[in-house]
Amino acid sequence: MADSTLNTVLAGRYEKSRIVVSLTSGVARIAGKDMLITKNNVESVSPVNESTASTVSVGGAALGTLAFGTGGAALGKKTGSQYLLEIKWKTGETSLIKVDHKVYEAITVGMYKTITESEEQKIKSDDKSNAETSFWIAVAIGVVYAFFYMLNS
Repeated sequence: MADSTLNTVLAGRYEKSRIVVSLTSGVARIAGKDMLITKNNVESVSPVNESTASTVSVGGAALGTLAFGTGGAALGKKTGSQYLLEIKWKTGETSLIKVDHKVYEAITVGMYKTITESEEQKIKSDDKSNAETSFWIAVAIGVVYAFFYMLNS
């Protein structure tokens, strides 16, 4: 069964938002929030593990239970290809996230990649355009499928 909390902000700023890899730049972003996870917006990204869990407070959450259910002893350790990370935003806010290896790599790239303000705006615009195109392709496929289904009924 798939982990519904994977690639999600578990607590803090952008709580319950999905984290995706930008289709145009290869960096991670908060879906639907117009926010890239890059050094432009992020002060630091740190792994959360058993020793840091007791000192990290994201909205007063019980991090072990929040991230890994009642068996939170594996907290922050790389579990398969899952990572538990704390993002400290330049605004001073924090986010607790759980991501897979693909998103983890995109976050790492974003923390090293220099992106100008105009490049960031272009990435956001291109990603929105790609999402809209994907939506209309899916609609077209659905219409064609429905058409052939009606022909064969």
